[in-house]
Amino acid sequence: QEEAVWVSGADMGQADLVHPQQMDGCWCACCFPFALWAIYSQTATGPDSFNNKGCCGVIYFPLLPFHDEWKRVPGTSKYVLSKDPKRVGDWSNGPNGCACEGLSIRCRLARKHHSAPTRVVP
Repeated sequence: QEEAVWVSGADMGQADLVHPQQMDGCWCACCFPFALWAIYSQTATGPDSFNNKGCCGVIYFPLLPFHDEWKRVPGTSKYVLSKDPKRVGDWSNGPNGCACEGLSIRCRLARKHHSAPTRVVP
């Protein structure tokens, strides 16, 4: 069984890590070429985790409600889905309102504002 090794930090041009609070808000996701979509709320649950809760569907038909928990890959701004560790998403552009995970593209529709610090220093 292979293990993935993630390298990041100041030596890779990453001064600090993305805090999940920077990504709080309402998001949509599309998975190509399968015509799958999702609309969900993303909420930070700590400096290294967040939850997604919403509904997914195919084309025009809503199918299933879902609730996912994501945990940070240590030292990176990548997150792994708790119930499926093979699913790793790159959230390094999450504060700008976009993220990628496999064949899915995610875009933030609305941002939740916070007064607390939203940066994590490695």
